[in-house]
Amino acid sequence: MTKQTALSSILFFTTVLFLVSCQKEMKISASGEDAAVGAARVGDQIKKSTYYGPSVALGNGSARVVYSMNHAGKPKELGVEITEAALQSLPAASAEIPAYSYVLDLPMEATQATPYKHVYLDWNPTGHEPEMFYGVPHFDFHFYMTSSAEREAIPPYTPATAAQFDNYPPAGYLPATYVPSPGGVPQMGKHWIDPASPEFNGHPFTYTFIYGTYNGHVTFMEPMITLSTLLTKTSYRLPVPQPDLYAASGMYYPKEYTIYYDNAGQKSYVSLTDFKQR
Repeated sequence: MTKQTALSSILFFTTVLFLVSCQKEMKISASGEDAAVGAARVGDQIKKSTYYGPSVALGNGSARVVYSMNHAGKPKELGVEITEAALQSLPAASAEIPAYSYVLDLPMEATQATPYKHVYLDWNPTGHEPEMFYGVPHFDFHFYMTSSAEREAIPPYTPATAAQFDNYPPAGYLPATYVPSPGGVPQMGKHWIDPASPEFNGHPFTYTFIYGTYNGHVTFMEPMITLSTLLTKTSYRLPVPQPDLYAASGMYYPKEYTIYYDNAGQKSYVSLTDFKQR
């Protein structure tokens, strides 16, 4: 198979994937009194620098957005927290509801320092097409840079709306290796993939990173993580592929994303991190 043919196949299968799956459905040493005082101060500092979005029911547990800042008040982590109870009781697929979608609001503090407005979380109980790549249970974590209302207004891809989907951002606003999938997805936009991702090169899908656009703008960044990866409770620190240009000047954008488990709280996290002001 030629490289051109292989790339065409990847784009075709990826388009099918998104058209099927992305539609909306149902972690100081002291002593005595000093130690107690020090611990209290540290606790107060943690409380003041960590903010939460409202919880959303997920199985018998919940999910919510968590945003934390460092001692200088700069973004440290922006991610989704999923309780262990949720991961152990996720809803099953049915003929009527093959996948489930959840809108997670961000705390106000996160929207003031980063370009993100909300998270659109998809749970795919049986994976989705193309099954040869993504036919396993997994989550899609869409970090949107538009409001939920703006996202929901994105129409289906038709000859009449194609120009909006196919209006790409100017050169430099997406990682150089990324390519667009044909067509587009209502209430989402156009998805961009990296053909060098492991799942397209003979390796099983465990995690991958997607970009999204609509009508000339980069609108979301999307880690996709398998349920089996989360259940191993293994920690990962992975690079976020970087563009050369950023639309929101002065905002903080992530250079990495992380997957980890908090044993004390019995919660899993998928987070954007290592932020840099652009």
